[in-house]
Amino acid sequence: MPQDVNAVDELDPPDGGLPDGGLPDGGLPPEPAGPDRARRRAPYHSFAAKLYKHAAEPTSPLSPFSKASSPTRAAAISLYAEVIEGARIRVPAGLRDRLPELLWLYSMGIVLYWVHDASPGCEKTYRLIDVTAPLAERLVRLARLPVLRSMTRRLLAVLDEVLG
Repeated sequence: MPQDVNAVDELDPPDGGLPDGGLPDGGLPPEPAGPDRARRRAPYHSFAAKLYKHAAEPTSPLSPFSKASSPTRAAAISLYAEVIEGARIRVPAGLRDRLPELLWLYSMGIVLYWVHDASPGCEKTYRLIDVTAPLAERLVRLARLPVLRSMTRRLLAVLDEVLG
């Protein structure tokens, strides 16, 4: 077993167990980022900070970007795809296939901010979600405009290059 996993075995969530809805393998069901999700995770904030220390290591199986995390990552991205399919928003064809992964990356940014958020009750995290989620929706809507199609293609090409 990798050393990182052994180190995390010593960390326990505040109540010693899994949050409501925990999966038998110890994971959590994927769910989109949002204020409700963040508030439900509030009791685990201090634990998340300890876990992040190990998950931030690129070679750690606890990293959300690691090969070991690929089933959980794929499940989360799949959930975003379901949300997009059921949404009323029209997503441009070139963006539709990539949007679930982009939303997952967005949620990873929110989680990272939350882990480091020292504001009372993590209110800055909730504010970040409140102001950035509508911006993300607006950007998706604007991506349909001819003037932004080229920019959207360029952005996706950069992501392809960077993310591999």
